[in-house]
Amino acid sequence: MGSERMPGRRAGLTLTEVLIALFLLTIAFTTALTVFRSATLESSFSSEHYTAMFLAQKIIEDAGAEIRHNPHAFSEFIARGEGVPEAVNGGGSRFFRLLDNTQNFGYLSETDDEPINEGPLFDQLKGFTAQVSTRFEEDPVTGEAHSDLVRITATIRWTARDGAAREYRLSQLFHGIPDESYRQPLAIDLSASQQATLDLQAKAYVADLLGLGGKSFDDLLKVYSQADPVVLMNLGRMGYLFNLGEQIEVECKKEIDDLEKLRDEIRDKTDLVNRLRYTDLQRKIAALYERKAVRQIASLLLVRKPVEEMIAALEADPPKAPTATSLTLTTLLEQEKYLRKIHATADKVFMTIRFIPMSLSSAESIYLTLVNPPYRDLIPNGLEHLYFRKALDIQKIGVLRRLDDAGANALLLQLRTNIGLFKDYFAGRFPHFLAFLDKEREYTGSLPMLREQYRSMYEVFVAIDTIDEMVNRVKELMPIPKKGKGKGKDED
Repeated sequence: MGSERMPGRRAGLTLTEVLIALFLLTIAFTTALTVFRSATLESSFSSEHYTAMFLAQKIIEDAGAEIRHNPHAFSEFIARGEGVPEAVNGGGSRFFRLLDNTQNFGYLSETDDEPINEGPLFDQLKGFTAQVSTRFEEDPVTGEAHSDLVRITATIRWTARDGAAREYRLSQLFHGIPDESYRQPLAIDLSASQQATLDLQAKAYVADLLGLGGKSFDDLLKVYSQADPVVLMNLGRMGYLFNLGEQIEVECKKEIDDLEKLRDEIRDKTDLVNRLRYTDLQRKIAALYERKAVRQIASLLLVRKPVEEMIAALEADPPKAPTATSLTLTTLLEQEKYLRKIHATADKVFMTIRFIPMSLSSAESIYLTLVNPPYRDLIPNGLEHLYFRKALDIQKIGVLRRLDDAGANALLLQLRTNIGLFKDYFAGRFPHFLAFLDKEREYTGSLPMLREQYRSMYEVFVAIDTIDEMVNRVKELMPIPKKGKGKGKDED
């Protein structure tokens, strides 16, 4: 692939990219987005032209199946770059070893996947070449290449009966995450629009905290002319994000409870229809647990920066006597009604931190149940690998979120055991998924290897692990005044 097509290298993954990656790691997400066709100008299609159309379509469908069954193949297609012309028959191109059986080719074993070396089909395809190229798709507005979006193009060439060189092209966009992206360090950055949304919520939190709901942030600063707008904004960001984790918990819990109620009503049903419905409800419940955890992780990661800045401001700004019209940070230190609200909001962070492993564990338990009898037999044909992938991916996250080596190694052993069991179960079927399992076995060879391969994911949980300590520090620096003995009621 030409260097001009490659996206610029960055110091690390942004928060948005990390969270998308974290979510995509636990779901199968490879989407064919658009199709582009071009062909030679001929008054009518020749039989060779129809053959070329079939061959190009075969490549695109096979590429999609490979990426869908084996997300690591996305990186392999990127590495292909411009590619080179390869003979269609005789085993010259790996995309055409299945032409003699294009039905359900994703289920064939390697022994069934033989090149075409003789016969009528060999004679028909003689002289056709295929070139498969991959390039990053560029943003139509900024011109920046998207590292998670590639265009795969199949170019079929042949010589027509009149001796003229002909070609047919078919291309399609595919979404994925390069393996290298997971190895990038974590960078907690927001886009301009995301930051604007957060700041809008932060201003509303401050106005509510001060009992001035309905007033704009600028009006607030006019009322309290000595207030530090940067400090107040960070206080608002911190408070809003402290609340957010609990709000996410409440919203998702309602959805999960409703689905679990439906599931429990048919838990003991033995007819096929209800067993299928039970399996589907379990899948939806597990997906909700995943989504809840990802959203709460996002709120916690965003908390770090405003909390760090608040700690720096508190440590650098000792309390001073407040004036009637001031609302500096130190003034808040002496206002019990504000402090109690801030402490109560901060306590919600500790709850969110504890909710995340519970959600991930619940999702893991459900997925592992679904890929074992009797529910395994109820998974629709062709979707088995998706369920098994989810089970492995969320187990992988379970290992990455355990920061103690002993506990993480115990979970890693279970993960590697399941990879082996899954390989045995799929032996002779889904060759692309078996390739995925081989790569997973490589990446899970040791705990340091897994943490390095999924460095950005691991750093997410390292960052979260320090948040409760940081929030405790904020509470220490903003203590609620203790009521003195012997004071009158009005003085309390």
